[in-house]
This record gives sequence, C-alpha cells and structure tokens, in this order.
Amino acid sequence: MERLKELKSKYQSVLDLIKQRDVVLSHLHVQDTKLFMQGAAPSLDTKNEVWNQIKAIDPHYEDLTADIKVDTSLPPLSIWAARLTPRTSCAVPQSAICCTMSLASRGAKGDFWA
Repeated sequence: MERLKELKSKYQSVLDLIKQRDVVLSHLHVQDTKLFMQGAAPSLDTKNEVWNQIKAIDPHYEDLTADIKVDTSLPPLSIWAARLTPRTSCAVPQSAICCTMSLASRGAKGDFWA
C-alpha cells in the first residue's frame, strides 16, 4: 500500500491530466513493484498528452507500466457530469433528478439514444 501511495504521488500530475482529459482508467495498482495503469483516451491527441506528461516526469518510466488505448466512442465524461449534476437553484423533485440520472446513464451506454 505504501508503494502505491509513493508512485501515485510521483505521477500525480499524470493522474490529474487523465482526469482533466476524460481518460477512463480501468486499472491503477502496483504490479511487480511498478505502478500499473490501464485505460482508454477519447483521442490520439489525449493519449499523446498523457504520454508526454509521463516522459516529463521520468523519461525512462522504469517504475510505470501504462497501457492507454484510444477509444473514440467514449463521450467526454464532462458532458455526462454536467447532465448528472443536480441544480440547486430550481425546484425539481428528487424523483425527477433520479429519473434524469437513470436516463442519462443509459445514454452513456449507447442503448437509449439509438
């Protein structure tokens, strides 16, 4: 657990960039004493940004294994986050918010908007 904290701290700027650029991480753990991250970026440019940040921290990244693929079908997560954020300035019943969130999550999976 200590090794994970140490490596996450070292690569914190990469993790911040991943969050900002809507990269979806499926794995983030220590494997064979290295930080292992696996995920998908919404574009090749985003994937390259992540790799450039990794190399800026450690050009040889000997303590990191990163498998970042490009998946252009990923919608930017920020769009879904905006749709799922309850608005406190309007009087909407909680049941309507839950229904909206449910519909939006179905759209994220691609079966609602078809």
